[in-house]
Amino acid sequence: MTVSLMVPVCAAHGGAPSDDAEELEQVHVYGSKEEIWQLRQAIIEAENRFFERYNDLNTNDDFDVKCRVEARTGTRLPTRTCRPLYQEDAVQEGAKQAVELRQRFQSFGGEAQLGATSPPVPAGIKIMARRPEFERNMRNVVRKHPELTALLKERAAAATALEAATRRDRPKQDP
Repeated sequence: MTVSLMVPVCAAHGGAPSDDAEELEQVHVYGSKEEIWQLRQAIIEAENRFFERYNDLNTNDDFDVKCRVEARTGTRLPTRTCRPLYQEDAVQEGAKQAVELRQRFQSFGGEAQLGATSPPVPAGIKIMARRPEFERNMRNVVRKHPELTALLKERAAAATALEAATRRDRPKQDP
């Protein structure tokens, strides 16, 4: 989750799982549970501080980033996601348009009466269309404010420590 300017942290997790049975990757954790938990919390806290400060400094409210913990459809496992507001708005608008289209379709006995309107633009297309602008904005804001760079470095250090804790004392594997 730590590539240039935490942009992947903001990315929507899209795509549905495939129907093919996939072999799951095994993860072996060798640090203490308490240490692992503390390091994960340090990453979350660093992200929270970064986004809070970024949102204060950013002048485009569409590019403010909000984080939440939610379980995706089909799972009970909650996941933390951080997304810019324009992305949330696009998803909400897409859902609203889909409901309206369905209502129009049903109210005319199965024949959609679109009239002068066209089918809604999928949220994913709207999101991807604005992504370069969002990334450019985030880079510019971070460049102008060194405290944001420091927060990104703090998050990266916590992520590196977590990676080391999950690999520590890993048994050596034969070639």
